[in-house]
Amino acid sequence: MKHGDLTAPRNQSLVAKKQKTERQHYGANTIESRMLRENGAPGKGMHNSGFGRDHYVPVLKWKRGEYLALQELGQTEYEGITPLIEVPDTPENFDEEALPKTIQAHLSQIPDQLAASVGVRRAFIDVGAIEEESIDDVHPLEWLFDRTNESIPGLIPVTSPRRSDSHQAAVRKFQTGACVRLGIDDFSDEDNIGRVLLSLRQNLALEPRQIDIVFDLQAVDPAQTKPLRAIVRRSINEFPDRDMWRSMTIVGTGFPVDLAGVNGVEEIPRTEFYLWENLVSEKAPARIPTFGDYTASYFESAGGDPRLLTPSANIRYTLGRSWLIVKGGPIRGPWAKKYGGSDQYYSLSAKLVGLPEFMGEEFSWGDKYIARCARRQASKGNPTTWRQVAVNHHVTFVQRQVSSWISPEVGS
Repeated sequence: MKHGDLTAPRNQSLVAKKQKTERQHYGANTIESRMLRENGAPGKGMHNSGFGRDHYVPVLKWKRGEYLALQELGQTEYEGITPLIEVPDTPENFDEEALPKTIQAHLSQIPDQLAASVGVRRAFIDVGAIEEESIDDVHPLEWLFDRTNESIPGLIPVTSPRRSDSHQAAVRKFQTGACVRLGIDDFSDEDNIGRVLLSLRQNLALEPRQIDIVFDLQAVDPAQTKPLRAIVRRSINEFPDRDMWRSMTIVGTGFPVDLAGVNGVEEIPRTEFYLWENLVSEKAPARIPTFGDYTASYFESAGGDPRLLTPSANIRYTLGRSWLIVKGGPIRGPWAKKYGGSDQYYSLSAKLVGLPEFMGEEFSWGDKYIARCARRQASKGNPTTWRQVAVNHHVTFVQRQVSSWISPEVGS
């Protein structure tokens, strides 16, 4: 594999070596993994064995660029995050001559991907997109548990009050507690949330100290941040057993559905960070929630036949309170040749490196790739490459940002 080439597969021996190194770093019984398995017993320095406001929860859709971005994350940065991994839906079959992909084939590579990207560390795993599927009458979450229980001991299953009985039964197998993901209609229903959570806990046979709570805001409209902030503050203050849960996180995103309205170099406000920053700074709730987001993307994946799409070259670069977008023309379709196709990434990288917002090639693996591409020392890549670059820079930046709570050294 050429240095900087992101399309070559990872060498499995390197994965095994990486896991061995992690086990040596964290200890034979692993970091939080053993602690989580011991029925969620409280650990030193953590809120009921969870994490606090200096931690970060990135929601990842588990596309190739996203799990590769985790593999290139620095050790310090990974220790400061708990990714919430969304197992994607089985891909639609747009080729009538090809056989549709089975759910088993869809899931078959995920254990190895998790082993390479997560290893012995902690991560939430959400199979909500495929929970109605089954493999020989086995729930997808249980199927994953059977193949990751030993090699990836820090996986925490995601559930919600709306999930099926078979899903909740699969959650009980993990013995690492659970992450309960609540939409705004769930957590703002003050009259019923206590009863609903009690019923769920009894079903899972778990205590609050074994459960991580996630308030999922999904899209955060700039015009709605103030009323939404008030809802979140009130919901946290009045949340049942507020201080007993293992952790409490709010996630959301201000990233648009697409970049159709962006031209050249523009900034998009990180409204979800504005909301969290103001929430914990002004009339802070009784419990400070951890910050989470959908990295540099919308909360839902784009649908449709990918063969009909004409994506434009773009680099997404996270700043303190915005995303800097450096955009070119289409890389496929009838107009691609006019703009230079994928070769545009060389000039877009050079443009970004020349801007005062660029944080230097030593900031993260993603920044180094941008700098090397600007010098034409790295492959121009493809959209997967640049998702990996964007997510790696974003997770590195935001982890440092929240761990120092908007440190001036991390950007503006």
